Amino acid sequence: MAGAALHAFCFAGESLTREEDTMARGFASLNQNRRREISSKGGKVAHAKGTAHEWSREEAREAGRKGAVARRKKTTSVPTSAARNRNNA
Repeated sequence: MAGAALHAFCFAGESLTREEDTMARGFASLNQNRRREISSKGGKVAHAKGTAHEWSREEAREAGRKGAVARRKKTTSVPTSAARNRNNA
């Protein structure tokens, strides 16, 4: 009976929507400081084990270039209403 379990904050007989159900769980539901703390520990452990990815100069450069291109496309492809108003004036 997978669907029969109730959350601690849910009263008997009350059901949650899918959105409400997923909002209260997981890493993303933690506050920013707690997420940062957990992520930091994970990164330190990965580096200590030697399994962490370390960016080469070329990889970092390529990632930065891709990010800049994506941002440029995002900001120039859909003009805002303020920009349209300036162009039509």
